[in-house]
Amino acid sequence: MEYINWQLVRQMFDDKDQETLEILKEFENNVAKIINNVIVSFDPDVLVVNAYIFKEFPEILERISNGFAHVSVRNTPIVLSENVKNASLYGGCAQMIRTILGVSKLKLQYKK
Repeated sequence: MEYINWQLVRQMFDDKDQETLEILKEFENNVAKIINNVIVSFDPDVLVVNAYIFKEFPEILERISNGFAHVSVRNTPIVLSENVKNASLYGGCAQMIRTILGVSKLKLQYKK
């Protein structure tokens, strides 16, 4: 395959393409380990993830969340950022503003 995009991956996933399913399952397992480490280390009230893949494949994030609900002592909600497309850009801009202006507390509010 010379070209791939989210639509093709989604189609292969829906068609139950074995290689695609294996790759996404490995991704899911690895992300679940990372999320587990973050929850155990930082004990957040909520964990907000910002990855476009979860917007395209919400069932992956749902399986990860459901898996934690069964094994975790504390039920930490795992949610997808509302602004997946620009959140990293806004976070980077906020950090630059803080650094350049020497502002210790800065809160940006995202409005739809």
